[in-house]
Amino acid sequence: MKFPIIMLSTLLVACASTPTVVEKTKYVLVEPDETMLNTCDSTKPPKKDEYVNNTLIDKENILYTYSISLLKDLSNCNNKIITIKNWFNQQKEIYNKESTK
Repeated sequence: MKFPIIMLSTLLVACASTPTVVEKTKYVLVEPDETMLNTCDSTKPPKKDEYVNNTLIDKENILYTYSISLLKDLSNCNNKIITIKNWFNQQKEIYNKESTK
């Protein structure tokens, strides 16, 4: 006799709860800024003819200037990657806030 009463009470409790109905689902495409998707530019090396026809000190200066330019290019590219990571983390925060509602 206890079994039918337990089954009946379980059935009544289950039927009494109201389900949550989702009426609309909105999908949003989040795209990164166009500047984030550009390739990193690098300084072109010195022309062979200009380099070969110089003195040893001038060659050193050309290589020094070129290496400094490449380091600046690398720094700019690294800053761009940091910007992309920050943007991605902001998007994750927004998504997590929206999905917990």
